[in-house]
Amino acid sequence: MKVNMKLSLQAKLALGILIPVVLTFIILLSRLVSASIVRSRIDELSQVTLPISLMMQELAYRGARINSSINELITDQLLDADGEIGAREFEEIEENVETFSQLLTDYQALIEQRVLNEDENFTSVVEIGQRIIAIGSRIIEGANLSVEALIELRQTLENLEDEFIAQSESLLALEADNLQRSQASVNIAIDQAFYLTLILLAVIVVIIVVVLRQFNRMVIRPVKQLSETATRLKAGDFSVRSSFQSSDELGEFAAAFNDMAETIQKKIDEVNAARLEAERSSHVKSAFLASMSHELRTPLNAILNFTRFVVDGDLGELNEQQREILNEVLGSGKHLLNLINDVLDMSKIESGSLNLFVEQNVDVKALLEKTVSTGEGLLGDKPIRIVTDIQPDLPKICGDKKRILQIFLNIMSNACKFTDEGEITVRALQQNGEVMVSIKDTGIGIAPEDQSLIFEPFKQSSAGLRQAGGTGLGMPIAKSLSEAHGGRIWLQSEYGVGTTFYVALPIKADMLVEALA
Repeated sequence: MKVNMKLSLQAKLALGILIPVVLTFIILLSRLVSASIVRSRIDELSQVTLPISLMMQELAYRGARINSSINELITDQLLDADGEIGAREFEEIEENVETFSQLLTDYQALIEQRVLNEDENFTSVVEIGQRIIAIGSRIIEGANLSVEALIELRQTLENLEDEFIAQSESLLALEADNLQRSQASVNIAIDQAFYLTLILLAVIVVIIVVVLRQFNRMVIRPVKQLSETATRLKAGDFSVRSSFQSSDELGEFAAAFNDMAETIQKKIDEVNAARLEAERSSHVKSAFLASMSHELRTPLNAILNFTRFVVDGDLGELNEQQREILNEVLGSGKHLLNLINDVLDMSKIESGSLNLFVEQNVDVKALLEKTVSTGEGLLGDKPIRIVTDIQPDLPKICGDKKRILQIFLNIMSNACKFTDEGEITVRALQQNGEVMVSIKDTGIGIAPEDQSLIFEPFKQSSAGLRQAGGTGLGMPIAKSLSEAHGGRIWLQSEYGVGTTFYVALPIKADMLVEALA
């Protein structure tokens, strides 16, 4: 039976981290075990083998000292006429016998600790040592021994000493051999620990390499691919898809990413289709409005001209009531003509067919003076005065004189329309390669929520609709004409206090200079 075991990305990452950690722990543990083995070997050498060797050497030395002291006694006995043993040699023999006896006791305890008391090689040293002690004790106890007895004991002692030395040398050689073997075993343990460490390090390096490759395959490569896909999506390539497939979280994320891209692609297609339809509708609307505007302007101009002929008395005398009614017809006709002109201009702007008649030396100061004069006529009997603050040496600019005047008149018309009292201030100055014009009124102002509507076609603020009506095309046309000259227009307003419109026109706009060339 085949078992399909699926691991999550978290489990894979956990295993990738856990395996090197476990192997590192094993290496450290093996090093500790190896160090413990080496340490135990060294402890064995320092606590048992070396002390036994040193103690046997000390025993041999003390045995030789006992024999030497007895030889001195015999010499003194032979040379001393009274045949008395010297006190100094007697004390020296007693001291060496006691020391030898203590060393022999320590030696016996040491070999018992090492479980060597059943080894004949080690126990024979104890037996010989005990016999040496017995002879030394006999000499000490029998202080009046004859020279012959001393010589006989000395001979026995020399034989025991030779036997003791031979046995000690044999054991020293054996202990040296044990020492060498222990050292060899320590070296082997060190070598084994070293090679084991190398093997484990090699294994952990291989596993880390495998884990890194798997990590690269499972995480880094998919994330990089998803990042590249996101970059291409950001750049506008909505047809790109991620080819990464997996059963873990990254695979699910890639699938969700592809679903999202598919949804975006569908939405983009729908938006593009809607945009094309809207553009087609807008083009048809603009073409219709332009056509209708032309068709309306011709008969309207004829009506205005014929009405003006009647008002001027070219067709006979009029009474005052007739003249008043015909003047109202002229005023309404002019208003209607302005609305038609605004619609025609907006249609040209939207269809991209607006043409500027560019001149090199447009006198902005003269246009502003004409704007002020027109504004005074629009105010009528309103208690408002127009104040001007125009830089005397204002430079002439490159642009369409008629359209620039239209920008100023649209702003001035709004100022006169929405101001009931106070003043309208017109300022102009040169600043940073531009002519900066501002028209400030003390009218009703524009509420913050309505300010974003001012430059949108066919939209007006609620206060503007209540007070003046209109098509809402004046300021959008002014904005489009300003931008067509490479300039910009904006406003500052406080509701109930007034509004200031700013127009910045470059002195030499590159787009207009190229149009003149």
